[in-house]
Amino acid sequence: MKRPKGFSRFLTLANAYVKDPQRRAYMLGAVKEYAKDKQPLIRNFKDDLSTLVSLLKDWHKGFYTKVPVHTILLIVAALLYFLSPLDTIPDFLGALGFTDDAAVVFFVFKTIRDEISRYRDWKSGE
Repeated sequence: MKRPKGFSRFLTLANAYVKDPQRRAYMLGAVKEYAKDKQPLIRNFKDDLSTLVSLLKDWHKGFYTKVPVHTILLIVAALLYFLSPLDTIPDFLGALGFTDDAAVVFFVFKTIRDEISRYRDWKSGE
């Protein structure tokens, strides 16, 4: 699957968040609040977004550590993309503005699907 347009810029930004626990914690809180405010607009990809957030939270807290750094980088980049109101299709355009966000979440989800499966197995065994 081809990388969505504009996503590379967020991969570059993600490095700083992967390395900085405070930035990561702030971003996770921001994603939670933003998603809550945008419930009707993200309903088609809310479950996938929640899984990415959950995996990142468990990694951030040191609970789920057997995950490649590249996977974490992709998740952080997807969440930063989701938070950005001025991505490829600006979010102020309503539902249309979230189609690119959905594409990025879907791209990352597909790219790390094996890791998602391992994470779900781990999570169900907690």
